[in-house]
Amino acid sequence: MDFVTDKLTDGKSFRVLTVVDQFTRQCIAPSAGDSMTVAKAAEALRAAANEYGAAPESITVDNGNEFTDRAFELWARPCA
Repeated sequence: MDFVTDKLTDGKSFRVLTVVDQFTRQCIAPSAGDSMTVAKAAEALRAAANEYGAAPESITVDNGNEFTDRAFELWARPCA
Protein backbone atom coordinates (compact mmCIF):
# COMPACT_ATOMS: atom_id res chain seq x y z
CA MET A 1 0.00 0.00 0.00
CA ASP A 2 1.40 3.36 -0.97
CA PHE A 3 0.56 6.80 -2.33
CA VAL A 4 1.70 7.71 -5.83
CA THR A 5 1.87 11.35 -6.90
CA ASP A 6 1.89 12.78 -10.42
CA LYS A 7 0.85 15.90 -12.32
CA LEU A 8 -1.73 16.49 -15.03
CA THR A 9 -0.84 18.31 -18.25
CA ASP A 10 -2.09 21.56 -16.69
CA GLY A 11 0.42 21.16 -13.84
CA LYS A 12 -2.16 20.26 -11.20
CA SER A 13 -0.95 17.51 -8.83
CA PHE A 14 -2.93 14.45 -7.84
CA ARG A 15 -2.36 11.44 -5.60
CA VAL A 16 -3.44 7.84 -5.98
CA LEU A 17 -3.72 5.34 -3.16
CA THR A 18 -2.59 1.95 -4.43
CA VAL A 19 -3.54 -1.13 -2.43
CA VAL A 20 -2.37 -4.35 -4.05
CA ASP A 21 -3.25 -7.84 -2.85
CA GLN A 22 0.14 -9.57 -2.64
CA PHE A 23 -1.38 -12.95 -3.53
CA THR A 24 -3.60 -12.08 -6.51
CA ARG A 25 -1.72 -8.85 -7.51
CA GLN A 26 -5.15 -7.23 -7.88
CA CYS A 27 -5.48 -3.54 -7.04
CA ILE A 28 -8.29 -3.72 -4.51
CA ALA A 29 -8.80 -0.12 -3.44
CA PRO A 30 -7.82 2.34 -6.17
CA SER A 31 -8.60 5.84 -5.00
CA ALA A 32 -7.45 9.16 -6.44
CA GLY A 33 -7.83 12.82 -5.64
CA ASP A 34 -6.13 16.19 -5.71
CA SER A 35 -5.67 15.93 -1.93
CA MET A 36 -5.60 12.29 -0.89
CA THR A 37 -5.53 12.50 2.88
CA VAL A 38 -5.01 9.61 5.27
CA ALA A 39 -8.65 9.96 6.34
CA LYS A 40 -9.72 9.45 2.70
CA ALA A 41 -7.35 6.49 2.45
CA ALA A 42 -8.85 4.95 5.60
CA GLU A 43 -12.32 5.36 4.09
CA ALA A 44 -11.19 3.64 0.87
CA LEU A 45 -9.78 0.78 2.96
CA ARG A 46 -13.03 0.53 4.93
CA ALA A 47 -14.98 0.30 1.67
CA ALA A 48 -12.61 -2.37 0.29
CA ALA A 49 -12.91 -4.42 3.49
CA ASN A 50 -16.71 -4.22 3.22
CA GLU A 51 -16.62 -5.19 -0.47
CA TYR A 52 -14.27 -8.15 0.05
CA GLY A 53 -15.82 -9.26 3.34
CA ALA A 54 -12.79 -8.78 5.61
CA ALA A 55 -9.86 -6.53 6.36
CA PRO A 56 -6.36 -7.83 5.57
CA GLU A 57 -4.44 -9.77 8.19
CA SER A 58 -1.31 -7.72 7.49
CA ILE A 59 -0.40 -4.58 5.57
CA THR A 60 2.93 -3.65 4.00
CA VAL A 61 3.71 0.06 3.60
CA ASP A 62 6.80 2.04 2.75
CA ASN A 63 8.73 4.18 5.24
CA GLY A 64 6.64 7.29 4.56
CA ASN A 65 4.85 9.13 7.34
CA GLU A 66 1.39 9.06 5.71
CA PHE A 67 0.33 5.96 7.60
CA THR A 68 1.30 7.22 11.05
CA ASP A 69 -1.78 9.44 11.21
CA ARG A 70 -4.46 8.79 13.85
CA ALA A 71 -7.12 8.19 11.16
CA PHE A 72 -5.13 5.27 9.77
CA GLU A 73 -4.47 3.91 13.25
CA LEU A 74 -8.19 4.01 14.00
CA TRP A 75 -8.91 2.09 10.80
CA ALA A 76 -6.21 -0.50 11.49
CA ARG A 77 -7.16 -0.95 15.15
CA PRO A 78 -10.80 0.07 15.59
CA CYS A 79 -10.64 -0.66 19.31
CA ALA A 80 -7.59 1.57 19.88
